[in-house]
Order: sequence, then C-alpha cells, then structure tokens
Amino acid sequence: MARAVKGAGKGSALKRKDRRQAKYTPGPGPESFKPVGVADKAVAVGEKEKKAPGKLSKKRKAEGGGSGAAAAANGDDKKHKFAKKTSGGSAGGGKDGKYAGSGGKDASWAKKAPLSNKHADAPKHVATTRKEQKAANDEKKAYQKPNFTLVTEIVTMWERLRVKKISAVDKRALVVSIFKACVGKVPDLANNHKGSRVIQALLKYGTKEEVAAIYGECTPQIAMLAKSLYGHFIVKKLVDGTSKDKLPALLAHVQGSVRTLAKHPVGSQVLESLYFPAPPAQKKSMEVEFYGAEYALFGAAGDGTGATAVKSLKEAMLRKPVAQRQGMLRQMNAALLPILEKGLVSPSIIHKVLAEYLDVGGPGTKFEAAHSLAGPAFLRMVHTREGAHAVNLMLTHAGAKQRKAVLKALKGQVGRIVRDEHASVAVMCMLDSVDDTQLLAKVIVAELRQEGLAELAEDRAARRVLLHLLRPRSTRYVHPHVLATLPDPAAVAAAVVVAAGWEGLQPRRATCRCATAAERRRSFSWRQRQGKCYAAQGMVSRPRRVPLLYATRWTAGEPLPPPPPPPPSPSPLTLSFPRCSSLHTRVDRYLDFQRNLPWRLSGGTE
Repeated sequence: MARAVKGAGKGSALKRKDRRQAKYTPGPGPESFKPVGVADKAVAVGEKEKKAPGKLSKKRKAEGGGSGAAAAANGDDKKHKFAKKTSGGSAGGGKDGKYAGSGGKDASWAKKAPLSNKHADAPKHVATTRKEQKAANDEKKAYQKPNFTLVTEIVTMWERLRVKKISAVDKRALVVSIFKACVGKVPDLANNHKGSRVIQALLKYGTKEEVAAIYGECTPQIAMLAKSLYGHFIVKKLVDGTSKDKLPALLAHVQGSVRTLAKHPVGSQVLESLYFPAPPAQKKSMEVEFYGAEYALFGAAGDGTGATAVKSLKEAMLRKPVAQRQGMLRQMNAALLPILEKGLVSPSIIHKVLAEYLDVGGPGTKFEAAHSLAGPAFLRMVHTREGAHAVNLMLTHAGAKQRKAVLKALKGQVGRIVRDEHASVAVMCMLDSVDDTQLLAKVIVAELRQEGLAELAEDRAARRVLLHLLRPRSTRYVHPHVLATLPDPAAVAAAVVVAAGWEGLQPRRATCRCATAAERRRSFSWRQRQGKCYAAQGMVSRPRRVPLLYATRWTAGEPLPPPPPPPPSPSPLTLSFPRCSSLHTRVDRYLDFQRNLPWRLSGGTE
C-alpha cells in the first residue's frame, strides 16, 4: 500500500496520540490506559520493583540464558535460530548435552547432530595481524611466481641504493650484491615492474663490464623485451649504448619480427628507436619485411640466392611474375591496415613503406587507406618527407567527411605546422583538395592571419603556403622535389579516368519518339536512371550509362555538349567539368561509380 494511502484519515493520528499519552502519562486518570479506580501495585519499603523480562540478545541466547519467564516471553520458535554447536561436539549442558541452550541435552529446539565428524578436528580461523597476513601472502606468491623471492631481495637492496645520502663504498657494495643475484636471470627480471627498475639502476651505477654482461643477456631476447611494458626501457637503453659498428649485429636479432613490432602499441615505440640510427642497408632490410614473407625470411634479396637487394617496392614487383604481383600487394595490405586502424603511424619506417604502397596502388587502395586512418593520426605523419607524401596521396582520394576530420584535428596547430619543411606541403595539399571553403577559412586562413602574414612571409617553409595560394605549383617558388610529394590534380583526375576504364568514352543519348518535350524529358530521364530501354516504349536504341565525370546539365531537347578532346600523349588528360569545380568531388563520384550507385543524369539533378 502506498505511504500516502496508508497514513490517510484521522485514525492513524489518534493512534499516535494515544501512544504518546500512554508513554508520558501512565498514571490513572481520564487520559490513561489504566482503568480508573484501580490502585497501583504496592511495593515494599527497600525493595525495588522488578522489571518485566525484556528481549534477549543473540549472545545471551547462544550462551543458553533466558530460562523461565524470559524464555517464555521470547518464544521457543526464535531459539532455534541462535543455537550454537561447541567445538568438541558437546554443549554447555555437560557431556550428555550435545548443544548449547537452556534445556541442555533435552532441549527440543536444539539442532541435530552432524552426520559426520570429518571436519571436527580442523583448525579454527584465528585472527592474525597484518604482518602475519603479509607473510602468508608472500609464501603463496613464492609458489606461484618463480622469481618472487629474488625480486623481493633485490628490491630491498635497491631501496637502500637509491637513497641520496649514501657513501660510495656502501653504494658499490650494494651494486655488486644486486649484480651477483641477477646474473643469468636478467631477461626474466626485466619483465617485472620492480625488477625492471632494479636492472636500470645496475645500468646506471654498474661498471662497463657489468653493463656489458647485462646487455649480453638481453640481446638475444630483444624482440620479446621490445613488446614488454617494462622491458622495453631496457631495449631503448641497449640501443642507445650500442656503437654504430655493433648495431647491425643487434638488429639481426629483430629480423622477421618487424611487422609484429609495428602492430604492437609498445613495440612500435621501440621500432622507431631501432630504425632511426640503423645504417641504410639495415634500414632497407627492415622495410622489405612488409613486402612479403620471403623478404622477412631472406632479407632484401627475397629469394635466398644472394642476388642484388631490391631498392623499392616497384622494383620488387617487377622481379615477380605478373600473376604474383597482386599477391604481394595483398600481403602489404594485410600488414598495413591493422597498423592504420590502431593509429600506430609514428615510426618513420611506416611512413616510408606506406608511401611506397600508395604509389604503386590505385585509387581504390588510397581510398581504403585514407578511411582506415583516424583524423588526428594524419598529423603524426606530416613531419617526414615520406609521411607527408603518404598523407597527400590519401587526402586527394579521401571523402569529404574524412578531410573534415583532418581539418578539425588541425585546429590550433596551423601556425606550428606551416613552419615545418615537410608538414607545410600537407597544408598546401589541403588547400588544393578540400572543397569546403568556409571550413578552410575558419581553420587555416584565420590562423594564418593570427600568426601574421608578414611574419610567415619571412619563414622559409611558411611562405611556400602563401605563394602556393597565389601561384600554385610554380617551380620558381617551390622546388621540384617538393612538388613531387604534392599530387597534381590533373594527374589524379587522369588516373581516376584510366582506372575506371572511362578513357575515350563519349556520352550518347537515345532518340525518343515522344510527342512533347516534357514527355520526352521524363521518358529519357526515367529510363536513363533505371537502365531500361525497350523499343515497344518508343526508344529506338538502348541508352548508354554515362559516367558522372562526363555528366553535364542539359535537357533532352537540347543538343549534347561536345565530348572532351583526347589528351596528348606526353601531357596529362584535360577534362572539362561544368559542375565539378574541385578535385575531391570528381574522386567522390568515381568512388560512387565503383560502388555501383544509381546514375543521376537527368536535367537539373546535377
């Protein structure tokens, strides 16, 4: 029942009033519950009035108290709940009694005896101190973890070693003790969150011989330690402390594991530390592992015969038969797409391999790579030449939604990025490919004005962005090797046309025998969109599906515009797009063509 309904009316209020009167005015009278004219019970002088037995506590009931009136007041049915069994099977009633209680052995409410005394001699739980509990937990961990005792000992010594006020003699004695305890178990200790810090302290305070011994144990396990959350610090120190002449021998232990490290969140950080100081030959051997499994096993030669090492992905594909080239691209796709989806694009080796992959791949490959990478991840690639080239290739083939995400991630960083030698080229590409002029004005142009155009014009890299706006792709202001990383819009449009098989295709409409121009327009538009053409409905010939790149705004009664002129062989294909002013719109329509979307070629729909 609801609270408001239950407490409604005057009945509950009168009951509360009666309870208050009975509590505060218990004597005889008109407002008392005691009958009028009945005298109180006489109490002898010097004798206290006995109180009525109250409710027994759980402890007293378990001890068997409360016999007589108290036991009767509480009731027999409640005693069953608090009956306790003693440790030896006997109760407070003596040997004959099995359970505790006021009635002893003959208590009718006592629990039944257990069927078995199997656990009668089991030790009772005794409350222990924190120190005893910690010792018991440590004993359990010593059985579960093989190096737990060793880690505990060396951590105790390391805590004394890291104190600032310690003499050189004591510090040296502690270092020697820790080193002797760790010999032969360094890779295992480096995986522990405490042991890793102890090993790093040995590298800091140990002698050259001790440091060399530690590095010697870690070198064969470098691929495993590089993926460890605590052991990768040891690998970074190992790479920093290795001389250039010994670095190839160190990188030999990573051969075959480059793709695995690139996909790992921790291993990708170590991969950059391994790749950056490596000699050119070792860098190329690490890059070619993305080309396929045979290059990961045999190195840059790829066949194990000791042939000349490949220099690029294009050269490696030309060495393969035509039937195997597509398989090589599929292997690279399987290796790179998880890296792009996780956003692990900070290592420069990924920039180099991704740029080669996008150069060889077609428009669909670039579109897939662009939509596998999140917007902020683009900005982690623009600081290198190959990374900026890969970003430009993906931006020119990405959709409007993806480019908008990149521009939003660019907010507040335009002034810093345009001053970078390679990142400024990515900003130039955004100005070419992004069609949302309002967003460009809010993100790029507004921040350029805040930085000051006069100040940017004095910077070597930033002024190229300003000059690109005034005179695009001019070799007078931008070096040709910089323009090589910036895709040409005309070349991209020509590549899209060739890839789709639209080269030389001319639009053609079917003649219609409808009476009026409106009927002719409706008949042609509907049949053109549906791809249907029947002679019985008045259509003389089947209309061809015309690609949207060639679509123009015209009605059925007007003559067709002239087809685009054929391109000369050395120069890129020149197209005329009446309603497609930007490059990304043409690419979006090409992607719609790939997905077999319905054609829209009627007058005014474009």
